[in-house]
Amino acid sequence: RIHPVVAFACVILAALIISGVYRCPFRLIFSFPCPFCGIIRASTCVIHGDFKTAFHFHPLWPLITAGVLIYIPYRLGIIKIPDRIFNAGAAVIGALILICYVIRIMTGTLV
Repeated sequence: RIHPVVAFACVILAALIISGVYRCPFRLIFSFPCPFCGIIRASTCVIHGDFKTAFHFHPLWPLITAGVLIYIPYRLGIIKIPDRIFNAGAAVIGALILICYVIRIMTGTLV
């Protein structure tokens, strides 16, 4: 089960993101984009049907979205995935995010 404080924090965070008030804490502290910078803008573009621009903001948006959509029911116990498989999938996604981040830094395509 999800703790009520965590659920409340998620609702507040979602409201801040939707309102445009939220800013990346990593970017605020270091003045440099984090590996996930652009994912919220990409998600907004997807909601509006602009997939080309979504890939511009973050090329791994489909993978990250799928990961979140699997993680939530997994943590709630709605779907059963062996821990070994879940952890291996998370490690692969994490490695791909880091590789993408390095490529985006080297090519100057971080937005």
